[in-house]
Amino acid sequence: MQQISRRQVLKILSVLILFVNPLNAVAATPIGPNLKCTHLGQTVIWRNKKYTCIKSGKKLVWNKGISIPKPKASGINATKTPVPSNTPRPIYSPELEEYVVAKSLDVKLNQPMTVNNPSLNFPSRGYIVVRRESGIIVFNNRCTHEGAEVEVSDGKLICFRHLSYFDSASGTPLSGPALRNLAQVPVFERDGTVFVIDAH
Repeated sequence: MQQISRRQVLKILSVLILFVNPLNAVAATPIGPNLKCTHLGQTVIWRNKKYTCIKSGKKLVWNKGISIPKPKASGINATKTPVPSNTPRPIYSPELEEYVVAKSLDVKLNQPMTVNNPSLNFPSRGYIVVRRESGIIVFNNRCTHEGAEVEVSDGKLICFRHLSYFDSASGTPLSGPALRNLAQVPVFERDGTVFVIDAH
């Protein structure tokens, strides 16, 4: 059998000390508060427990502690947890009405025209009416960039506030800061009159 040198024994001991020391440190961690108990009857609350300083032999130490019950909410200040309801909430949708915007004969092929909403509730709301070979289309005349008025100029749809141009056939932005199409409004013709269906 081979003899172990003194140097090897020291190495083994030092490795053992490194492994054993952390365990001793954990075991030595106090169960009670870290604050030193200085006088008999002293109390401290730590980790939801109330500790009292007692005499153990000649030393002052903390007792095992008494759990503090969590206060229950009651009375006016009690906050109730809302219970989710399976009942669907009614969604507000404004009533739609038919508005006369033009006579059919006044809307010429490929010649956009602007028309104001005849409603007294929204006198500033307007439309752009365009007749195509496939029928009449109507756009809301509010620019999708910042809501300024879109006007018809030489057959083109332009917002002069920031120079956004829109295609008169589809309402698609062609140039300028606007990125979304003009809002299209439902339209129909009846008895030689053009109607839009919009909220009143």
